Amino acid sequence: MHEIKHYMVDRVVATEPETTATEAAKIMSNEKVHSLLIRKDKEYTGIVTAYDLIRKVLAKDLDPKTTAMIEVMSTGLIIMKPDQTMSEALISMYKNNIRHLPVQDGDEIVGMISVKDFAGYFNQRYGDGDPIVGFWKRYDTLLETNTFRHEVKKLLENYRKKLDDTSLTAEAIDANEAWTQIAKYAKIEGYNDLAEVLGIAIQSD
Repeated sequence: MHEIKHYMVDRVVATEPETTATEAAKIMSNEKVHSLLIRKDKEYTGIVTAYDLIRKVLAKDLDPKTTAMIEVMSTGLIIMKPDQTMSEALISMYKNNIRHLPVQDGDEIVGMISVKDFAGYFNQRYGDGDPIVGFWKRYDTLLETNTFRHEVKKLLENYRKKLDDTSLTAEAIDANEAWTQIAKYAKIEGYNDLAEVLGIAIQSD
């Protein structure tokens, strides 16, 4: 069960381009969401997040009562499919420096996947206390390039502690070999969770 469809929020909250920042904040609060799709007629034209309201409105001293979503929204929606994997979603977020992705099935937007959904996903896969879970619990900072690479290095250090000294993966980590080589050994030895993280890191470069 690695597909987005098992972890996405299967509802879409949308508003119009003319909606003000104040109104958008109220919608997010009432609906308990952190993003809104922007819809013109029947077409989704953009997305606005709670972070956008802070960074693009409040931080710039704009009046939230008069600033419309058309002035704040990000256009060119990056769409995921329900059958794509969570890893693919994370790579897309990382490469595009975004935290929310609409999920489209056929011609219809059917849900949203956000960076916060990854904590539950990896906790379900590996269980609390696993080095991989510790890594993904810092999901909200992992989309920053420097932070992500730093956390991968910390993950390798922590993962190494549970490996036998005879492990090829352990030897590769000790020798500070390239992530591609460590991932290769990890996959051979069945450490697929570590190989997956390294694969994301490699593809994200």
